[in-house]
Amino acid sequence: MTQRVLVTFPFAPSTPGGGTFDCIQLTRAMARAGAEMTIAFVSSSGTAPFPRKPLSDEELGRDLIEEIEADGIRVMVVPPHKLNFRLDGLVLRRHIARMLDKEPLDAVLGYWHEASFLDTLLRERGVAFGMNAAASFNQFLGEIPWTRPFLRMRNVLLRRPYQSADVIFARSYFTRGEVSQVEGVDMQKVRVVYLGVDPRFARVQRPPAPKVTKLFYFGNLVASKGIFDALEALGRVSRAGLCDWHFRVAGWGDPRPVMAAARRHGIESQVETLGGLHRDRLAEELADSHLSILPSHTESFGLANAESQAAGVAVCAYGVAAVPEVVEDGVTGWLAPAGRVDLLALAISEAIRDPERAWRLGQAGRERIATTFSWERAARDTLAGLADAGRADF
Repeated sequence: MTQRVLVTFPFAPSTPGGGTFDCIQLTRAMARAGAEMTIAFVSSSGTAPFPRKPLSDEELGRDLIEEIEADGIRVMVVPPHKLNFRLDGLVLRRHIARMLDKEPLDAVLGYWHEASFLDTLLRERGVAFGMNAAASFNQFLGEIPWTRPFLRMRNVLLRRPYQSADVIFARSYFTRGEVSQVEGVDMQKVRVVYLGVDPRFARVQRPPAPKVTKLFYFGNLVASKGIFDALEALGRVSRAGLCDWHFRVAGWGDPRPVMAAARRHGIESQVETLGGLHRDRLAEELADSHLSILPSHTESFGLANAESQAAGVAVCAYGVAAVPEVVEDGVTGWLAPAGRVDLLALAISEAIRDPERAWRLGQAGRERIATTFSWERAARDTLAGLADAGRADF
């Protein structure tokens, strides 16, 4: 019997980031696996509370919606709540209730706050409720212990769907433990489902390079993703006498602080910002890169690390959160302790000094990604988990 699954997402399909890509690719993979899929996007570009500005067709991503529909997936676009993003789930709930009045569903798979008000509706209608744990949950803990109760109160609506879901799909074993600790859910209902990797990266041709000179970063241009750690580390590398390299920076966000940091570390002439890249262009950049520098401060999975390795590019990163589940230290890349920019610089220096080893580690990463991380496997495991939840007593 064909499974009928609705996937919900809190933002527009054009929203940059690994979460959007994760949601769309998993939905497509579940459709290829034979499920009847619908995906509901909230027409919002972020979490700004007020005023909630309507999105144009271009901002929403109408072209992308047409591509998704061409794969046989039905797309719903739900307007955001007028007051606050935490209330978007109320609007989504009304749309899903009307949908269930006309046709049945076997399961709903939520991604974040848009699923906050679905539990009672789905339980009443006998629909299994799953949640993807696709983000870092340490934001709910707080760095200062006395602030944690206030963070929990502020984010009660963001935490609710994880506590009420029938099954949770964590993107790593690290996140499985984190969501259980932070949300207080039973570890038994949290399943680990690794993400897949876009097959276009595996098609990148990569002959051995005589030198490691082309360094690459891609991701959000914010401190938590480690771009400024990378620049500081490269400043140290340059001052140590290793100057024959060029660092290309791709991603969404303001490039001016990036170039200001490069200037501060004396490497401005060796750094270039590219802006956000389409997937085909990203594959081209990876094909031309010798080393990815991705020292994120936390990751629930770390898709950029996986994509680099799929393209045969060794990675220098911090060994934090889920990163060691994707990058094997000394096998597919180099991992430095969190925040140790000096050791990150040492890892980059080792890669530059030993291009043959950097190539070997990249090839090892490519082989591991091919055998461990696939969208087909992610779709199969997710559909099985939703089916098991549907057979359980509500």
